[in-house]
Amino acid sequence: MPQAKVKPQIYTVRDAAEKILIEKGLEIDDAEAKEEFISDIEASINDRVDEAILEYLTEEQKKEFDKLIDSNPTPQEIREFIDGNISNMPQIIANAIINVRNIYLSQ
Repeated sequence: MPQAKVKPQIYTVRDAAEKILIEKGLEIDDAEAKEEFISDIEASINDRVDEAILEYLTEEQKKEFDKLIDSNPTPQEIREFIDGNISNMPQIIANAIINVRNIYLSQ
């Protein structure tokens, strides 16, 4: 019997932020307040990812990245630059999520 192919699940920073909120155990009934909390967690993760990206880039790569940003690139162009210059992005993102999770759950 052939095995069914399993589609890989796409796990986003937003998903991680929502999971952190659940793990925190906060009961937020107000939808707007809940959205604000999730957005805050998501922004914290993204800030840490951005910081890590800049740490991994050489000075020359940072200059190239600045030029790219100044040219009003598409998200795809930014992604291609990052993928072409940083080989361990999944690990960087995972570390950012873990760090933010640890901070939020310890408060």
